[in-house]
Amino acid sequence: MNSTIRFTYHDYLLLPEEKRAEIIGGDLIMEPTPGYGHQVVVKNLVKLLDRHVGLLKLGVVIPSPIDVILSEEDVVLPDVIFIARERYHIIRKKIHAAPDLAVEVISTCHAARDRELKMKLYARYGVKEYWMVDPDTGTVEVYSLRRGLPWEAGARAKTVYYEVHGIFGPHSTVTSRLLKGFEATTDEIFAKPF
Repeated sequence: MNSTIRFTYHDYLLLPEEKRAEIIGGDLIMEPTPGYGHQVVVKNLVKLLDRHVGLLKLGVVIPSPIDVILSEEDVVLPDVIFIARERYHIIRKKIHAAPDLAVEVISTCHAARDRELKMKLYARYGVKEYWMVDPDTGTVEVYSLRRGLPWEAGARAKTVYYEVHGIFGPHSTVTSRLLKGFEATTDEIFAKPF
């Protein structure tokens, strides 16, 4: 993804509002409009997460599209985000830092980007938990951010990476390390309205 032109958030603001795009590492990536099945899963996730987060007054759940500005050269549109109450200061007209949770509903056309590029990007900026939700397989993968490898001690621990919290297949119950007490079945997440 190395282009000679480096896009910034300033360039991003010049795009027509109806265009969905992200900037990752200075590369402009145009996003197709999501399909019906994708949006049903997003709606279900927002409903399930919002119920838990609202009941415990943990923070706020926000669906896409909303710009998450990680840096001048990294602007993303996760499908769903959660921001903890104590971090509301990052919410302005846009989100001006990493959310606590980022959820991507995987589409075939950009599965590799969500699984590799975005996972590394979210870890680097400190997204505490990353979910990859795959409607094709009916699975939800939950990853928790970890700092430091076993041989890196204390303040020297610079390595950040995601550790698998769980890979939840059909008919199983999804849990979260970040959102204590959260439970939702994959049947609820992938439920069709009719």
